Amino acid sequence: MKILGKLLLGLGLLATPLLAGSNNSVIAAMGGVVILFFLVYLALIILFLLSQSSFAKVMTTSNPMNNTSGVWIWTQLIPIWSLVAIPVTLLKLNTQFQAFVAERNLTFNDIKMYSNVWGWVWYGSSIASFIFPLFGLVALVGLIGFWVHISNVKKSILMLNAAPVTVNAEAAQE
Repeated sequence: MKILGKLLLGLGLLATPLLAGSNNSVIAAMGGVVILFFLVYLALIILFLLSQSSFAKVMTTSNPMNNTSGVWIWTQLIPIWSLVAIPVTLLKLNTQFQAFVAERNLTFNDIKMYSNVWGWVWYGSSIASFIFPLFGLVALVGLIGFWVHISNVKKSILMLNAAPVTVNAEAAQE
């Protein structure tokens, strides 16, 4: 029960003992805050990956080689492997979008243009934050910018999908 009380203290639910607490209370409080931040971070990353996954599904092409596999998207959760999975996913999403546009004979007047610049800002800043921790803030801005961007492109594709579509057979074969 003491451990639960200390974790709740760390989560900010019982803040009064922290003011008059011992070193153990402060350490437990800090541990609870770290756990809270980790859970919030994990929830946000999972929501982001769900958004990325649904974005890839919306622009499915007839050639499965052009489609981004969910494996690449979800392996971004693996700590060291994510250094490989994130750039591969960025490249694959870009390839898939270009194949989708070519297959459907779309112009960028029809839908919003997809650019993974925000994704590269997120990735590059995340790498730089290993050396310069303040780049973590830039990475957060890049992640939010990328998330908003793919959501907007996905919305424009969904609006387009409501309209009749003509398929370019030559582009589908590429």
